[in-house]
Amino acid sequence: MSDNLDTLMTLMGQKLDKNQNNDNNLTKQELIVIQNKNFKYENLDQEIANFLKKKQYEIFNIFHNTYTEIGRILKEAQEKLRGSNQYNGLFYKWFTSMGFKKDKVYSLISRYELLVENSDKQSIIKNLPLSLSYEISKKSCPTNLKMEVLNGKIKTLKEFKSRHQQNNNNKNNTKIQLKKEDIIKLIELLLQKLENIKKIDLDQINNKKEFLIILQEIKQKIKNIKKIT
Repeated sequence: MSDNLDTLMTLMGQKLDKNQNNDNNLTKQELIVIQNKNFKYENLDQEIANFLKKKQYEIFNIFHNTYTEIGRILKEAQEKLRGSNQYNGLFYKWFTSMGFKKDKVYSLISRYELLVENSDKQSIIKNLPLSLSYEISKKSCPTNLKMEVLNGKIKTLKEFKSRHQQNNNNKNNTKIQLKKEDIIKLIELLLQKLENIKKIDLDQINNKKEFLIILQEIKQKIKNIKKIT
């Protein structure tokens, strides 16, 4: 796990009301950051290395299980208060009163929904870096990238962002290629229209009408080319 794991209240907000009878009695929460700064387990004897790895896993597991449980609780509260009724806006007031931030609340809810929707992948999701699990729980996350994460092909947020950027670049290149093809087709149509004009006998009234129609079509094609470019 390469992500920082802050204490839950640091993640959600900076302060918590610890005394409901005294609005001014607010206290900053102690900030605890757990990091894996490339700790060199290989420098330890095997028994101690395995022991510490196990304890590290237990700590991370406690944090991730806590995030999951809070996501579940927030989801249940959201569902209970959902809709245009007498509780409109109450959910937001409720979680902000506890120091929770809106973006983190909805990230935790989305992560919980992801776990529910992928019951066979829960172990994988729970062991992902928290920031990465938030990314793949977003509705905007491309399905192919989400599956690459769940199948173990993408393991870090850095890898995810790199693949996401690569996908966007590929889409842009495809759009550019399509534009070129559209322009070529329109130019070919214009050339064909010009050839047709050469064949028109303007001495005939009907042909004059036909000439005006072709000119109008050419004008429209030129407008289309301008839109593409």
